[in-house]
Amino acid sequence: MQDLALILLVNGKEDFTKRWLKYMSKIEFKHKIVIGNGNKKSNLLIKELINKKIYSNLNIEYHSYNNKNYKDYYFMMYDVVKKQKETRYIKFCDNDDFILPNQLENLLDLVKKDRKLVSVGDRDLWFSLIGSNLYNKYIYFFPDNFYRSVENFNTQNIKSVFTNFQESFYNIFTKKYILQILKEIHQINFSDLEIRDFYLKLRIMMFGKTKFYNQVSYVRQHGVSQTSSNFLYTRSFIHKDISGDIEKLKKNIFKKIKKSSSNKDMIINEIENGYVSYLNIVILHNLRQFNHKKLFIFKKFLQDKFKIIYITIRKVQYLKINLLLKKNYFKNYLSFRKELQLVKKFLKD
Repeated sequence: MQDLALILLVNGKEDFTKRWLKYMSKIEFKHKIVIGNGNKKSNLLIKELINKKIYSNLNIEYHSYNNKNYKDYYFMMYDVVKKQKETRYIKFCDNDDFILPNQLENLLDLVKKDRKLVSVGDRDLWFSLIGSNLYNKYIYFFPDNFYRSVENFNTQNIKSVFTNFQESFYNIFTKKYILQILKEIHQINFSDLEIRDFYLKLRIMMFGKTKFYNQVSYVRQHGVSQTSSNFLYTRSFIHKDISGDIEKLKKNIFKKIKKSSSNKDMIINEIENGYVSYLNIVILHNLRQFNHKKLFIFKKFLQDKFKIIYITIRKVQYLKINLLLKKNYFKNYLSFRKELQLVKKFLKD
């Protein structure tokens, strides 16, 4: 029985996959890596890439989803997890992000010690490169907010997951629970990706307790995904069936709530109200570039012409939360700092 399978799903962005593999080889990642590829055009390229001698120190399993059986991103997730028959825990990863291996081992030890946990996570740390997507000496870091140390399926937590969103997609999951949830998401066939993410978060809470720890094992790149650049959120209401998705979410969550529960209707109302609150927050955030157009033009000017000044402003902006991260860090801060310095050096070279 293997402890952990790290699952990387790709559909394009081959340069990021190359960078990711180079980094994972550099840190000599010891756990199994499973790559699922949904891009037919890059199938041969990815196969050739993972067979290179420089990556021979990695334990890589590869699956191609370029045929008629490939339905969507979540089908690929479900099918890849289903194939991990000898693995106890599952973690997902993106090819534009980085794992801190010692911090990951901390999390894995914690979930092994408490078998009642269905999921365990920590804080994400974001970074942004100024002037290049892949490598650049101009870089700054900023951690996600840390709202909850425990998530259970109750009205208080349900309200909070929508208004104080805390990422759990990159948690370590007990395989049997995440497999069941991914199967349900694929069968329900939501049109919107973010509603699928909320369904996953609610369902994992229904299976049992999730714990979050004030440490960082996952470093995410900001500004390189579709939803973080040139993406107008309100287009979702035209191209997707948001109201239909919410009805599907409520209906399927309602069916899964224990019959003995006396507050089923209250829970469903909290989900609907919570999602409305989430929409108000995310749409307002997404429209900043239109409501404060001059500010964003000036920001772009600084990024392009005065990178050092822009980086200095950003570092000052996030100084307080980075200092608080150091002060309140869960485990050995020096170990974390050493691993983060390695990521910095890797990105600057």
